[in-house]
Amino acid sequence: MAHSRRSAPLLVLLAAACCCMLAGRSFEAFASAQARRAALLGGVAGAVAAAVPEESARAVKFSVFGFGDGASDAYSQQDNKPYSPYSQFSGGDEKENLYKPYSDLFMNKKRVIVSESAKRLAKLKPSIEAKAGEEVKMELTRQMGALKQAMNYLVEGNSKGKEVNEAFQGDLEQLGVYGKQKKWDEAMETYEKAKKELADFMAVQDIKA
Repeated sequence: MAHSRRSAPLLVLLAAACCCMLAGRSFEAFASAQARRAALLGGVAGAVAAAVPEESARAVKFSVFGFGDGASDAYSQQDNKPYSPYSQFSGGDEKENLYKPYSDLFMNKKRVIVSESAKRLAKLKPSIEAKAGEEVKMELTRQMGALKQAMNYLVEGNSKGKEVNEAFQGDLEQLGVYGKQKKWDEAMETYEKAKKELADFMAVQDIKA
């Protein structure tokens, strides 16, 4: 009976030693398999990298909203000469494109805008004389955007009246400043100057009043 009690701990130690040996062998086998897998994947990656042309590797760049040389940015993939303002792709023959910038159709539309704006600008004088700041501000705000765009488009189309266009737009903005500051004498003087500049621009661009 005493002999059985003394041998029990020895059996437990022997069993524990066997378990440790088996666990060590299993870990070594797992580690070897992992090493072989890593080596295999590394070899595949190296082969793929070697197969990619050097030019393609250099072409991979980054850009944001079209700024930069990135090939992955959708904005940088748009053509420089689209066949329409509503498309990012260019057409085949530019002569066959329906949209023709600075054609008579679009230039005449811009001329109409300038002509209508000139009529509205002529009605601004009573508001300046009455020192009605809000009316002056509202009318200038209403006309500034469309008139500026139309005049700039015409200048880009035929390069006529560039200097007088810049002078007129500067005076028109200054008129708004004088109206805001309630400097009505300066506002009237600037208004008369801008009115003459617009008339000169219309004459250069062959725009009828």
